[in-house]
Amino acid sequence: MKYLNFSYCFKLHALPTSLGDLKELKYLHFSYCSKLHALLESFGDLKDLSYFELSSCLKLQTLPKAMHNLHGWKTLNLKNCHQLEVDLSMVGNLKLFQVFNMSNHLLVTKIPKCFEDLQALVESCMQGCKYLVCVQAFPRGLKHFDLSDCPNLMELPSFQNLPKLSHLILHQCPSLTHLLGLDLLMNLVEVDLSRYSLFQLKDTKCEPL
Repeated sequence: MKYLNFSYCFKLHALPTSLGDLKELKYLHFSYCSKLHALLESFGDLKDLSYFELSSCLKLQTLPKAMHNLHGWKTLNLKNCHQLEVDLSMVGNLKLFQVFNMSNHLLVTKIPKCFEDLQALVESCMQGCKYLVCVQAFPRGLKHFDLSDCPNLMELPSFQNLPKLSHLILHQCPSLTHLLGLDLLMNLVEVDLSRYSLFQLKDTKCEPL
């Protein structure tokens, strides 16, 4: 079996232990399993897993530690997993990561420097991370980055090392005081700085755009 979809199983509390035996599984979907509270440690044995959807698993609190060794991951969706603790210091191991969504996450406060090691990442959405304060690094291949509605976000690195960035969404990030390097990005198609003060915009030195 390569595709398994448990989405919208509202009464699902736990998973059968045999799930870890599906060694050829590539796509696993648990979105809107609102009562699921834990995943099996044996998920770390799913070496072929590429796509993992966990959005709106409201009671999920942790990911199995062994899952950080699934180097084939390409997509991870943790949107609306409000109580989930994610060890972001481990994400740098995931060299094939292409899409990472942790929108509306309420526990993350910092995106660590190892984020830059996600060499294949092209799209990241962290919209609505209310307690996110700083992003220490960007993956160089990033094309689409959504940090909208992060009211406590105060610090971003320079954008000068993101030559492929085409879409940058910073709607309603009132605590940001500097945006550096936007004038060096030649592939920008969309920049959303709405609800961002005019004084701060002037400091970004992005008039050439």
